[in-house]
Amino acid sequence: MAADRDVPPAVPASPAEAAPAPTHAAAAATSAPLGPTPALDSASALTIWLAGPAARPLFTPQAQSTDDLTRWRDIVNTRKREEWEISRALLEHVRAQMGAPRHGGASRAAVVAARTDAADGGGDSGDGALLRAGRSGQRVRVESAAPRAPAGVALSLSHSGGHSAAAASRVAVRVGVDVECERPRDLARIGRFAFAARESAQLEALAAADARVERFYILWTLKEAFAKALSLPLLASLRQCTFSEDGGAWRGSVPTANAWLAQTFRPSPTLVLSVVALLPEHISPENFSLSTHEWPTPAASPWRTLATLRSDA
Repeated sequence: MAADRDVPPAVPASPAEAAPAPTHAAAAATSAPLGPTPALDSASALTIWLAGPAARPLFTPQAQSTDDLTRWRDIVNTRKREEWEISRALLEHVRAQMGAPRHGGASRAAVVAARTDAADGGGDSGDGALLRAGRSGQRVRVESAAPRAPAGVALSLSHSGGHSAAAASRVAVRVGVDVECERPRDLARIGRFAFAARESAQLEALAAADARVERFYILWTLKEAFAKALSLPLLASLRQCTFSEDGGAWRGSVPTANAWLAQTFRPSPTLVLSVVALLPEHISPENFSLSTHEWPTPAASPWRTLATLRSDA
């Protein structure tokens, strides 16, 4: 589940983060959205887009940077190639919506160490980690770098299960988004390894299988979204960002001094999406609004909210 590296606004809205100290959040026990749908030019807003297979035909190689075009041509895994095309079509749309010129390139390529680990191929959720054959026959892991954001925009990108999600804000210090497509997994085993003891205990205590699956993906997507927003390695985020639910109210402990807001949605029966925004000093989580959009076809119904969390600040 390697992630695209996300970027803050070019001109940060608040000073650089100080030495982090954990903060806690309590969310109201409600599934209502955080506020009315804002216009795309609203200052205090985070906009989330979700694209599915219908976006793939809108991918154009001519809109890609030279590096991205090379990477696209190197993808031999059909599913990865489809997700790449959906993601880059969505990213080009978001850049246009947020005021960026076209043909600017979607991301910076970064090829890291050649790997021969047979377990490393094609098993992750597809947030940008791609594999291609090297000249020696070794598989080379291509790590997604930061998607290029328009000046003054914080941007995050994720993809899984033939869908791509993007989150962008002109005001947030940093943002993070993670979308996961539910699939068969040994959730209890992964939870015992990846989650805090209390998180794992709450997960295993749920009687209904559907509830356990949903809880697992709420926790996982929140942790991965925070990993992006905080620029943490995923393992560090799994251990340092913890969440619990009591009577419908969610609480979180996150290693940042910034005020923050997080929300988890179910856009479809098989998708779970979490988004995180780190906020500047002059904006409180209560006054920060979110809007959700499906592209290129509008959503037939509002996304169901699974969890809402806010920092104390």
